[in-house]
Amino acid sequence: MKIVYLLRHAKAKKDIPDLPDIERPLMKRGRADAEQMGLLLKQRGVSFDRVLCSPALRARETVQILLPFVHFSLRSIEYMDDLYSASGEDIRDILSSLKEGETVLVCGHNPAIEDLSARWAGQTLEKFRTCGCFYARFLIDGWEQLPSAAPGEWEYFDPEVQ
Repeated sequence: MKIVYLLRHAKAKKDIPDLPDIERPLMKRGRADAEQMGLLLKQRGVSFDRVLCSPALRARETVQILLPFVHFSLRSIEYMDDLYSASGEDIRDILSSLKEGETVLVCGHNPAIEDLSARWAGQTLEKFRTCGCFYARFLIDGWEQLPSAAPGEWEYFDPEVQ
């Protein structure tokens, strides 16, 4: 069995003159949402074997705030340049190339996170908020068997509703 959590980074500051998009930091609400998501995942007993994260500052900050709340066996985050501009299919391809780990968190950006979540859910998710997290469980032995469409079991976590 393989489990994937697709996390959209928390709310970031906008329109900061002379600051590249990749360096936009979280705003106060984003920090609070990341902490709320960490608490929610802790309550659910979530643990990760691997964490794959976009190199964007807002994604890195989201993961750094969330991880202390959950069990993370390696405590080593893999920052992947490809996640910054990835499509949903690119994320699936990255996951399909993994050789180890059972439960993986991917922290990235829309529209890729929402697109892949919708494909795995088999439906459009009503609103995929910043710091929203999609969970999918796959009854497969190896990551190379990861499907492009619905796994059978999924759930969406919203930090504002939970």
